[in-house]
Amino acid sequence: MKKLSKKDQVSSLKRLAHLLSFGVPIVKALKTAKLTGVVVESVNSGISLAFSIEPYFDKEAVSIIGACESCGKTQQGLTLAANYLGKDSSIKNKIISSLIYPAAVLAASMISLVFFLLYVFPQMIQFSRQMDIEAPAHILAIYSSVKLVPYLLAALLLAGGLVFYLSLFEKFRIKMERFRLCLPLFGRISKKLACSKIARMLYYMISSGDSLSLALKKTANAMGSPIYKDSVNAVVQKVEEGQSLSCALELDRNFDDELVFAAKVGEETGSTAGMLEGISCLLEEDAYDLIKKTVSFIEPAATLLSGAAVAFIALSVFSPITKILASIQ
Repeated sequence: MKKLSKKDQVSSLKRLAHLLSFGVPIVKALKTAKLTGVVVESVNSGISLAFSIEPYFDKEAVSIIGACESCGKTQQGLTLAANYLGKDSSIKNKIISSLIYPAAVLAASMISLVFFLLYVFPQMIQFSRQMDIEAPAHILAIYSSVKLVPYLLAALLLAGGLVFYLSLFEKFRIKMERFRLCLPLFGRISKKLACSKIARMLYYMISSGDSLSLALKKTANAMGSPIYKDSVNAVVQKVEEGQSLSCALELDRNFDDELVFAAKVGEETGSTAGMLEGISCLLEEDAYDLIKKTVSFIEPAATLLSGAAVAFIALSVFSPITKILASIQ
């Protein structure tokens, strides 16, 4: 059995939590939730639930369940993990839905352009020659450049392969991550999404019973970004040395100012977990607003490009037709 999809993970965790809330034994609940027999046998033999489901669930969910399971709150851990995965999936769906329209417009434009380059333009040139009419210079130039397409595709494939190979090395991934964070708009979006994930993960870890230090360590292990993984690990070290969470976060420029402020207020009021949950939602909303602003620029640009391509193609088609009609008259 391979790793479950996000939707199936959320569904399985909610079913398990619901069954456990009614006193159903864990092994029977696992069978009812239709998890693999390997998980059932593993739990039945005395291995922890978190360790048994690790190959099939996201590591963030496994960490939350493991933290709650260690202090006898398995049902709470399942609920928290399901909520975390549901929230994470919701953010990704929002981002994808925002990008669907501009991506579809650009794709349609590219397909139309390729169709005219590979099929319509050659037919037009052949027809012009048969009618003993010189085809427009720009059409001939574009058609001649089509011969370079295989070389361009080969270069793109080579570049893609090189990037894939280099991405296997952590140093290259770190450099690419730093470059992305330096970009004017995309850098802000990446920063807010990463800080939102850190705040949300810390909230769930602390709520499940972990100490701040342990919650930070688990959050660091769950981070996909090598830069933020190193940053959170640096915070762990400072917290273990006696510094407050807000001071440790403030020393690193990778963390958003709002996250630092929320941690500071949480420490002053004694409600760090609640502040982390709130700022996680706010940072997520800020990132989504930035994404919508980005898309609001991309959509008209894509529409203008599509319109320009259609106008160019229309003029290219009508120009030979006009010459042919003129020669007939």
